[in-house]
Amino acid sequence: MTLTLVSALGVIIGLLLPDAVVTRLRTRYLVRLERGLPDGLDMMVICAEAGLGMGTALARVAEEMRPANPVVAEESRLTLAEMAVLNDRRQALLNLGERTGLDTLKRFAATLAQALRYGTPLASALPAQDVARYLDGPAPLYFVAA
Repeated sequence: MTLTLVSALGVIIGLLLPDAVVTRLRTRYLVRLERGLPDGLDMMVICAEAGLGMGTALARVAEEMRPANPVVAEESRLTLAEMAVLNDRRQALLNLGERTGLDTLKRFAATLAQALRYGTPLASALPAQDVARYLDGPAPLYFVAA
């Protein structure tokens, strides 16, 4: 009876523990990614304003963000690698949003993919004042007393 109970408990732990560990690791990964995203987006804007192309800007973000936020650097590197391998660079950008599942990155990737589709320069697609919309979502409404 005790042996059966112990083995049943072992089976339950063996089935549930890996899922709990992976879920916790993924949650921590996404928190670190969201925390470092403003810096990564700012660097993309700086690179765009300096005249760098999208691939070069992503490579620069991957290189420069590694010490400060390795998660953002790794996602940039993965996206850059997908852009090199896939026929459609837009799909690599959309994969970034799907891979992370973050709405912020989905909106950002969709904007970059649209810029590629229509041939819009990166600097025009990422004006510095508009980067905040990727981070906060819709802008809040403020009422000024007259």
